[in-house]
Amino acid sequence: MIRTESESRPASPAQGRILRTEEQEEWIEVLRRVVRYDFYHLPQYHRVEERRVGAMAHLFTYCEGDYLIALPLLLRPVGGGPSGWNDATSVYGYGGPVASHESMPQRVVQKFQAALREALVERRVIAVFSRLHPLIAQYDLLAGLGECRSSGRTVSIDLTLPVEGQRAQYRGGHKRLINKQRREGIVTCLYDQEKRFLSEFVSIYEETMRRVNAEHTYFFREDYFSQLVRELRPVLQLFVAVTGGKAAAGGLVTSCNGIVQYHLGGTRDEFVKLSPMTLILDTVRLWANEIGARAFHLGGGVGAKEDSLFSYKAGFSDRRHNFKTWRWVLAPEIYGELCERRARINRLQGLELALADYFPAYRSPVLPRVPVERAGAQIKNDEPRIYLSPPHMGEAELELVKDAFASNWIAPVGPHLDSFEKEFAEYLGMPHAAALSSGTAAIHLALRLLRVQPGDEVLCSTLTFAASANPIIYEGGTPVFIDSEPASWNMDPVLLREELNACAARGRLPRAVIVVDLYGQSADYDPILEACARYKVPIIQDSAEALGATYKGRKTGTQGRCGVFSFNGNKIITTSGGGMLVSDDPILIEGARFLATQARDSAPHYQHSTIGFNYRMSNVLAGIGRGQLRVLTERIAARRRNFERYKVALGSVPGIEFMPLASYGEANFWLTCITIDPEQFGATREDVRLALANHNIEARPIWKPLHLQPVFAHSRVRGGSVAEALFACGLCLPSGSSLTGAELDRICATVLATQK
Repeated sequence: MIRTESESRPASPAQGRILRTEEQEEWIEVLRRVVRYDFYHLPQYHRVEERRVGAMAHLFTYCEGDYLIALPLLLRPVGGGPSGWNDATSVYGYGGPVASHESMPQRVVQKFQAALREALVERRVIAVFSRLHPLIAQYDLLAGLGECRSSGRTVSIDLTLPVEGQRAQYRGGHKRLINKQRREGIVTCLYDQEKRFLSEFVSIYEETMRRVNAEHTYFFREDYFSQLVRELRPVLQLFVAVTGGKAAAGGLVTSCNGIVQYHLGGTRDEFVKLSPMTLILDTVRLWANEIGARAFHLGGGVGAKEDSLFSYKAGFSDRRHNFKTWRWVLAPEIYGELCERRARINRLQGLELALADYFPAYRSPVLPRVPVERAGAQIKNDEPRIYLSPPHMGEAELELVKDAFASNWIAPVGPHLDSFEKEFAEYLGMPHAAALSSGTAAIHLALRLLRVQPGDEVLCSTLTFAASANPIIYEGGTPVFIDSEPASWNMDPVLLREELNACAARGRLPRAVIVVDLYGQSADYDPILEACARYKVPIIQDSAEALGATYKGRKTGTQGRCGVFSFNGNKIITTSGGGMLVSDDPILIEGARFLATQARDSAPHYQHSTIGFNYRMSNVLAGIGRGQLRVLTERIAARRRNFERYKVALGSVPGIEFMPLASYGEANFWLTCITIDPEQFGATREDVRLALANHNIEARPIWKPLHLQPVFAHSRVRGGSVAEALFACGLCLPSGSSLTGAELDRICATVLATQK
């Protein structure tokens, strides 16, 4: 979006200006000059939001010749700290900057940013938060100002496609439902231009929000809707589904500058099974085509999560957009002071943050912190079982499995398998992926494709599950184990380098190195890659436990020659059983697919020139995987909340330490792991594990090092004392993404009750 100085025209007189909503004509004139905007940028909508949140709307503009950039923000006074300070936010929905040209000169962007900073500082703004519009290119206009974060994805229907081409992207279930409703007339959809059903819609919307236990931010006073109609009458439309003479569902949509936007909607409780909203959205699509709109933006899931709502919307179109938020702290000292003050008040009032990632943090909603009882806690061993890491399934997975059944693609190939590989590779930022029957199968194929021969040595992390090393034996190789480093519990790069040097001195380099990313945290790959590159030894990343984790900004599993992931039932997402092999080498991945399907040669008959394996994932399980992948971000957030809650309850207890979090990346918090010093805590790891077991709570010791396993008793090991010590005192606590607050408190109470 930004052009370099050499591509720009000569500088023209520049002007910065700030408009308020009462200057409506001037505000609209600015919007007429920009390439793309939505109703969220209109002064009328900002006027509604001013009243709703008690803020003052400003349109910050910068103009230089033909070039113009504008950013609408709501300024809110900040209480509880030094007086006279404000912060800024965007309206409910999607906002962000807009520009007059698709490509803006860099000098114009820089001057706009400087003018914006000056204007905000003058107005004593501490921090800025804005939701950015998924359909408008905005990120380059903000580059260098704070941080733009990916918050999820949204869905839109491309109205530039032929009408039937749009409908061809509908999920089968949506098509069948719409056909039935139109054919049988069970539900009819009305375009209510006069808003006669507005009060009925408000009732439906509130009933829906109560049914789904929505947060208070999704509820609006009754006058909000009347203000929307009064201010936005030309662009605000109401569609209502009627069945049996009753309004069953309704949707408020807007049309502005070629973008039709689904704003708010809901369905009466008694008509949920009819799914009348499906017919409404299809009707809106047809209407949007008639008025010449370019896109019908359905939005995303609740709070930008890829949840069941997102999955429902995704059934209308294949088109996805990245939804980002912008965060910028202009007064860091004041910001830190306010955050510390809020934290002190929360502690005094027995409160905790409801959302750990909320910005600005001093405005985060809070909830009561449930105290954890220590000795004498009322714990019953007949309470429901709490598992270590159970599967967490949703509606999207069921719909995709139903689709596999309906299409009769049950065999180990099919459209879900292809799509799962593609979507998984895109998530990681890798070009190629092969879906397999297990993570173990992926390691086995990786070793086979790297030509491990009988007698070849393969270096491997010792603190891991046996599946990391078993495939070495399948190929007749010899495992050599490398100890962990205390800082991350992952493979020690120093010991790895020492072992490679020793191997080189003996004149017998290993065929490969298997590095395990333990308990959801990446190993330190820069020194590992450097050590292996010196001797041209390929790395297989066993990231079975670390899907979604990162190393220096890149997804874990993408650093080595190939990456391995597991979808076993206890992993962060599951396909019941399954795995994935990823690589940037297309030949390696094609080779994996060939071997995984019994190495069948290209011939009309069954012909085999190579020994193969039955390692391919089925289309049905791939459907589950696709649904699970869509909620991965949500699952990671839930497991992080588990970790943070454990830290609050157990972090200050003498003798308990948590697995260290390395500074070079972000963990996925698959399992929360602790070590227990019996002298300080007063009980051993095993005392705690048995106490949990006696109260129907599953917990497990840290992996027993492979060099201590009887089956590998004769294998060489470099180091070993760190892994042995972690096994002796380490414990994995229940960490499922569906854990409730009450269950977490029950676990913590049981742990604390074992103290002597």
